[in-house]
Amino acid sequence: MTDEDSVVQVQAGPVWHGMALDLMLGNLDQPLWGWADPQNLYTLDYWKELDPKLTFVLVYDEPHRVLTEAARVDGELSPPNNVQRMLDNWVAYNGALLRFYLRHQDRCLLVHSQQVRRAVDSYLQQLQPLLDTPLLRAPEAEPVAVPAAVGVDGLHGDTLPTQAPVALPVELESALAVAGIEPRKALDVFNATAAEEYVVDAVLASHPAALQLYAELQSAANLPMGGAARAKGDPAAAWQALVQQRTFVTGWVSELHAEYRRVREELAESFERVAQLTNELVERDRRLQEHVRKNEVLTVHLGEAQEEARQQQLRQQQLEQRVVEQEREAQRQIELLARQSDEAKAQLEAARAEHARLEEELKAMRAQAEADLMAAKAKADAEAKAAADRAQELGEENELLLNQLHQVQEELERYYLENQRLKQKLAPPKPPGPYGAADRIKRQLSYRLGAVMIERSRSVGGWLSMPWALAAEVRAFRQEAAARPAKKLPPIHTYRDAHEAERVKQHLSYRLGSTMLQYGKSPLGWLKLPFALQRQVREFRLQRKRNEK
Repeated sequence: MTDEDSVVQVQAGPVWHGMALDLMLGNLDQPLWGWADPQNLYTLDYWKELDPKLTFVLVYDEPHRVLTEAARVDGELSPPNNVQRMLDNWVAYNGALLRFYLRHQDRCLLVHSQQVRRAVDSYLQQLQPLLDTPLLRAPEAEPVAVPAAVGVDGLHGDTLPTQAPVALPVELESALAVAGIEPRKALDVFNATAAEEYVVDAVLASHPAALQLYAELQSAANLPMGGAARAKGDPAAAWQALVQQRTFVTGWVSELHAEYRRVREELAESFERVAQLTNELVERDRRLQEHVRKNEVLTVHLGEAQEEARQQQLRQQQLEQRVVEQEREAQRQIELLARQSDEAKAQLEAARAEHARLEEELKAMRAQAEADLMAAKAKADAEAKAAADRAQELGEENELLLNQLHQVQEELERYYLENQRLKQKLAPPKPPGPYGAADRIKRQLSYRLGAVMIERSRSVGGWLSMPWALAAEVRAFRQEAAARPAKKLPPIHTYRDAHEAERVKQHLSYRLGSTMLQYGKSPLGWLKLPFALQRQVREFRLQRKRNEK
């Protein structure tokens, strides 16, 4: 905010009405309720029109507090443009506050924030006529609340401003403790109230608009700041405070410098001691490394000797084990040969007995086979003679039936030719059919849709625009059909080039378009359509390969 005109009242919408109604219904059982928020300045007109019984307590403060509080909160000097912005903000805010109060004095109470704390009874006495509920004074230890619909001031939020002492940062307290200075004494010096008041008065002297508005607020307020006018800052007191602060800082810096030199000397001694200890540690480490290397050499020699002894013992054990295993293997071989010799003798005797038995069975089987062979030969000769006689009889019968069949076929052909001649004589002459069967098929919607699909499938853009191209083709077909006169065409088979129509129907365009019209009649058909189109393309390619062969 830079001036009063920048404080524009918010135009509330229907959502605000619902939220305000919920707020009031939620506090309907409360005898006295309210809230405080500086942002309510932008909605004062809305709340005034919403409820005629709504009461406003408008709180202001002097412009000096803007600069003093900003210095305590920010902790650093602000640029001149920030000072101008803070004072312009105070003027705009409190100017809008005063303007609203002057328009609605019957529903508002304009009070000074510091005077409220000083004269609580007077504040409650002036507030009582605006409310229907008796008011009780709050305990002294607690801050006085603002029991009204809206509580605002030019600087703070929902509580009245207080001059709280500024606590020192932890780092500053640590630095003071190092120098041996009490924090309370340093806080008194740093506050420098007299110097601060003098500087603030000098700054406000160059901003008469803020002082003028404060005077207007004082004259119009129900509870203005009482007592004599605020005394201007004393230059001598300000100079004394600055000198005291400078002396304090100079002594503090001297103490810190002395402490710094002491700490630096201690650190130098510590560094020297550390260097000495480091040299001793390096020497000890060198000796230790030398002993470690000697121990490692001895350990390596000892390990080699132990390894050689272990290898010798292992070779001796392997040799003894190999001799024992060879003796056991020889014993097993001898026992195995003895068992194999006994088994061979037994198998030889069994084989001789089996050979004699097989010779006897072979003689018996040979005699039986010779007898069976003679009987089968005699039976086969008899069956062959009977089959020859039967085949001769069947051949004679077949020849007779073929002669009769030729005679019947010749008779039927003669009757058919005579019937055709009679029909040609009796029937009137038939006019020849028209041409153009192929063009008629190509003008059908099925062929045109298939042609569009083939043309659009040659590029990515064509694939993306294919649905719109098909829809456009359908619209064009319907418009052409509507524009043509209703004329019944002859059947395709009556055309002289009807065979060309059948050839066009085998084109891929016609097959794709017919498939689309067939499957596009239902949602389920649309789901099956891609697979059906793919099947038609595959069948067309197979048929073309067969024709090429």
